[in-house]
Amino acid sequence: MKPTAPDRPEVAVAEFPRGAVGWIPEGRLRTALAWAVAAMMICPVGVAVVLGVAFGESPCILCWAQRTSMVLLALLGLFIL
Repeated sequence: MKPTAPDRPEVAVAEFPRGAVGWIPEGRLRTALAWAVAAMMICPVGVAVVLGVAFGESPCILCWAQRTSMVLLALLGLFIL
């Protein structure tokens, strides 16, 4: 004879559409993440280049290495998306 389980009340579970993350559709989430990665790439590097050109200063070798690595990481982030 099987033991009987006590009656449990029904629990309502939220159903999300397939491909959605939380309440954001997957397409919009990917678009938002792509814009965030692009902003992380463009803002620091772009501002540094514009300031360097506006003030006529040449950045050091380490600055160029840092900018290059930031651009490569941002491009990698876009490929991951």
